[in-house]
Order: sequence, then structure tokens, then C-alpha cells
Amino acid sequence: MAKKFGIPPAQRDPLAYADVGLARVPTVDAPRAPTTLDDRFPTQTIWRQTDPNDLNFFCEFILVGFNVNGAIWVKFANSTISSSIVPEVQGAYDLMLAYDIGTGVATIQGANNIALSISNPGFLVLPSNVTGDEGKLVTYTLESNFTFEDANGTSDFAGSLFGFDTGDTSTVTSDRSIVFFLYAAAENETGTVDTNPTFFVSRLPSWPKLTTGDVHNTGDADEDGSLQALTPVTLANFEESKAVMIGQIDMAINGSDDWTINAGALGITLGINFFQGFCGINWSQGVYGAATDSFFLDNGGTAPTTPPNRYVTQIDVLNGLVTCNIDLTLGGTPSGAVDAKMTLPITGQNFDEIVSSGYFYDGGDSGNVSPILFERDTTTRETARTVFLLKADGTTGRWQYNEMSSGDVIKATINYRIV
Repeated sequence: MAKKFGIPPAQRDPLAYADVGLARVPTVDAPRAPTTLDDRFPTQTIWRQTDPNDLNFFCEFILVGFNVNGAIWVKFANSTISSSIVPEVQGAYDLMLAYDIGTGVATIQGANNIALSISNPGFLVLPSNVTGDEGKLVTYTLESNFTFEDANGTSDFAGSLFGFDTGDTSTVTSDRSIVFFLYAAAENETGTVDTNPTFFVSRLPSWPKLTTGDVHNTGDADEDGSLQALTPVTLANFEESKAVMIGQIDMAINGSDDWTINAGALGITLGINFFQGFCGINWSQGVYGAATDSFFLDNGGTAPTTPPNRYVTQIDVLNGLVTCNIDLTLGGTPSGAVDAKMTLPITGQNFDEIVSSGYFYDGGDSGNVSPILFERDTTTRETARTVFLLKADGTTGRWQYNEMSSGDVIKATINYRIV
């Protein structure tokens, strides 16, 4: 028998109906939540109950969707209110990222494209930082918009290189921008409180916390493993705070050590609660010390030129595995008895060995095909973003530029982990 809501209107507290709870919804005489992918339609009512004493008053649960952690995202509504029920799964709820390319202002606002407010809140569910409360989750209610700006406005990224060199330039297009991951974290004040959540960005996925020495404010995030606050914070209050990855954006460095957001994919494949399982980008030429129109450094000689869009990088968001697929036909006039040295798109927190396979095809008179491997230069974190080409045809040593010529072809796959 269906539960009766026979409560006099004067005593009715609409919020009390939210106490039904997700776990107890199926006990009411109403349809159960959808169980197949085909049934999971946005805004689908999964339970509704009308007050028999007042047919104009009702309560219902509406299925909105599922987040990256698999949590059901449900909206509770009745004739007078509409609010979200936030499941106890870490993440961001009822939030979206909007961007105005004319002003360079990015806004974290309500998922309904309306400003956050008391009547239209968003939520963050983050792990507690309080000593003794490890494993507990804390829900934060956001009632006002959060904004930050890129190079099209008063930039919050100016001077932060994120592993690039001063003057490096990449292109703001859907396939060549640099992938960044959005994070949320709260102040911890040495493990005594959970308060004042805010947002960070990093080129590395799956940070479990804001590691001391890696968290920065505007202008100081120089390494590709840096985490930068999107607006200035007191860093000491956030160091070692638990962090939750809540989405992705693409940005490009503009040659003036500043960054511009790629707006084309926001709300489609990028933004809050958008996660590409494998983020594929075409790596940029002429960065990380590489020669103009090349993925190779001169290294004391003359590097060959390389075609664009033939060095594709994928980052596994969950485990930080990087896969580089390379298909290069060399051009120019490479020369010099110096080791050929090629850039890697991202280095990360460690210097893990790489796993590689490929071949070098001599496009000249000999037409020989030689297997090659790649050796990471782990002398310093700075040089770890480059690799040498090793001979693997029974001989030893590294390929040198004076052994290369225009028309030679390099095809290879390189795998390594960054977190």
C-alpha cells in the first residue's frame, strides 16, 4: 500500500520529504530506478507521490544522470521546492563550466546554466582532511559563482609555464591544445578543519592530494606536475589537502607565458564531470627546446623537420599511462655527429622507464628497415622530457643526425607512466 502523506498543510515541511532517502525509495509502491542503459533517460521521474489531502501537492524523485564515479544523480522536487540530493560519492554535483571567449572569463555555475544561489546551489563532496576523520566525506554547498580568467582577460595563468619554456607556443584548436585537469580541494590548516573549498588545475590526472611543493599560485606553476590554484590562496592552508578530480579543460600557451582556454569542446567533451578516458592530442612542434617545425632538438647539430599532426599522445585519466604514437617522415637537412633527441609531451612526478617499439626506415638508396627503441634522458627532471633513439638491429649506440636524411621514416609507440 502506498504511503499516505496526510499532513495538514500548516504543518507541512517540504524538506522533510527529502528524508525518504535513496536507499528507501524502492520500498514505496512505485517503479524502481532504471536498471539498464536504455532506461537511463535524463529528467525521468523514478518515483512520485501525491498528498491525498491536497492533490496540488506532490513529491517526486527525478533521475538526472550518472557521474564519472557511477553515482546516481537525482533531483528531489515537490510543488514548492526543487533541490538536489547529493549521494555520498566524492565529486562535483549541479555544477558546470561556462566560458566567455570575448572577456576570457570562465565561470563555475549551476548545471542548469543559472548562477549559483541559495535556491540554486551546487555541491562538492570531498574527503575530509581532519585528523581522525580519514575516510569520511564532507559535502560543501556552493551558493555563489566562482570565476577565473585566461589570457583573453585579466589572466589567472600569466607566468605559469606548466613544464613549457618561456616563449613556447601551442595552437588553440580542438586537436592540439594541452589537456588540463580540474580539481577541487578544501583548506585543512594542518589537519584541524575542513573549510573553504576552491579549485585547482594541473596537467597531471588523478592527484590524490595537493602535495607540498607542487601546489602554487598564479605565475609560479612552472613544472608539468604543478597544481595551480585558479584564484590566489594561502598555500600553507591547502598543502597536503585531499584533492578530487572533477573535470577537464584544454588550454594553449600563447608565446607570452600565458594560457587561453579552448572553448570549442566545453560542454561537449570538456568541462566539469566530463572525462575523456583517453585524452588524445596532437603534440606541438618547436616546444621543449625542439627546433622550429620539428619534434627534435638540434642538440649541437641540425635536427630534421617533421610534419605536424603525426605525433599523437593519449593520457589514461585513471592510471596516468601515456601512449605516444609517432609516424614521422623526416624533412630538411639533418646533420651533425650528435645524438638525435626527441621531445616527450609530459614528464610527470617520476622518471619511470619507458616501454617502446618501432622502426627506422631509410628512405634513401639503401631502403633498410631497422628496429629502434627509445631511451629516456633522466639526468634531471628537465631533461626527462626528451628521449634518445636507440639502435636495436644488433648494433649498439644511438641514432645520430648525420645518419638521417630527408625522406626517412620513423614509426613507433612509446608508453610510460606520469603519476
